[in-house]
Amino acid sequence: MNALANMTLAVGATLTACAGASLLAPARMKTLWGGFSRNRPLGWLLTAVALGWGMRLLWLTPLGRFEGLKPIMAVLTPVGFGLIVYAMDEHLAARALGALLTIVPAPLLTAARAEPSAWRLVVVAVAYAMAVMGMALVMSPHLLRRWASRCAGSAAGWRLAAAAFGALGLFLAALALFVY
Repeated sequence: MNALANMTLAVGATLTACAGASLLAPARMKTLWGGFSRNRPLGWLLTAVALGWGMRLLWLTPLGRFEGLKPIMAVLTPVGFGLIVYAMDEHLAARALGALLTIVPAPLLTAARAEPSAWRLVVVAVAYAMAVMGMALVMSPHLLRRWASRCAGSAAGWRLAAAAFGALGLFLAALALFVY
């Protein structure tokens, strides 16, 4: 399997697992998503992962005449983590999830660039949708709670949203296994 297949399979499996959990234990998942944005330990963990991954991407990116700033950025990353968890602790988990959703598309798009199949455009569309969702969550983290409460408002709405994400996850997994 090539890089695009591996990453697409990982995204598809993640979506399918979340959707499956939402269909099998809807009450538990409604509670989890309802309190997700205010979960402080999870917010700290996701923030650390997002900052670390972002720093890694920055370190690997050629910056031309700003190449000398990389060591400074490496030192400032832990300082930035401390400032973020201190000053932006409100809805930190949702913001950090948004940050991750803006970072995940970078390797997906890089891998899709090398794929000759026209089906790569499905992954490109999903990657851009993830980036837009991530930017929206970073700017307005309460959107996650609103979305979860709207879907949780009715059992049918919750099942429909879970089924849609599950179908997308299965479709991406099928692309990864049989096309790429």
